Amino acid sequence: MQRGYTLIGLLIAMALLATLASLAAPSFSDLRQTAVLDAQRQHVMDALWYTRSEAVSRRVRVTMQARESGWSDGWKIFIDHNQNGHHDPSESLLQQRAALPEGFQLLANRGIGHAVSYRSDGRSTQPDGGLQMGTFTLCRLTANTGNIMRQAIVMSATGRVRIKEDVDQTDDGSC
Repeated sequence: MQRGYTLIGLLIAMALLATLASLAAPSFSDLRQTAVLDAQRQHVMDALWYTRSEAVSRRVRVTMQARESGWSDGWKIFIDHNQNGHHDPSESLLQQRAALPEGFQLLANRGIGHAVSYRSDGRSTQPDGGLQMGTFTLCRLTANTGNIMRQAIVMSATGRVRIKEDVDQTDDGSC
């Protein structure tokens, strides 16, 4: 009696393996898209952390301001000597970020507005001195399903930021 695999048995095993692999492929695509969204969210959080740490270490007000057309088109971080929330030529530019990649959108609710400003004690404040807290919502349209993936960054009254889980479209109005 011979032991081994038959050609028909190998073909059936390969067909089953190919079927299982094709079923798993869409989930890998979703995983990759989630990882890309996570990376973009991390860029926003890093910029907020940097702004806050520079304000504390330099003991001055530092502002992160959206570009004229909105947060999706990037931002700049600067020392805001006159505390108006706008970068003036005489103010030191610390860092700037170009637009988000195609397909991404970053929105801020009214609590955030067009600029996030940190005082030297690390607390967030609006340029006019009022309390500042709110939510950034980062969105991306998924290529394979047409669904919108969302992640939120919530800024507390103390200026600390955190990730919000389970974001839906009603959290910030659109995306």
